[in-house]
Amino acid sequence: MYHQQHRRDDNQLEIIEFCRSIGASVQVVAPIDNFCDLCVGFMGENFLLEVKGKKTKITPQQKILHSTWSGKIHIVRSIEDVMSVMKIRETNLMNSTK
Repeated sequence: MYHQQHRRDDNQLEIIEFCRSIGASVQVVAPIDNFCDLCVGFMGENFLLEVKGKKTKITPQQKILHSTWSGKIHIVRSIEDVMSVMKIRETNLMNSTK
């Protein structure tokens, strides 16, 4: 099932652009009912990301998904959170752009 309208947190576009800038594949999967916002592939791994604003909380439906999903869904609020989840260091990014 797909949402008719999905509310996107203000920082989602910034996070998508960052992920793509470091060579990650990004698929927006938010329109799928009660699923996370982004599926990101990077260096042979996949990351399911739930993007939240600084003060936004996960919904009751998202809590259910997080507790029943056999894998890991990461809540990210910033590029720093994404870097932590994906185990990226700033020095690695600087070296990859040279």
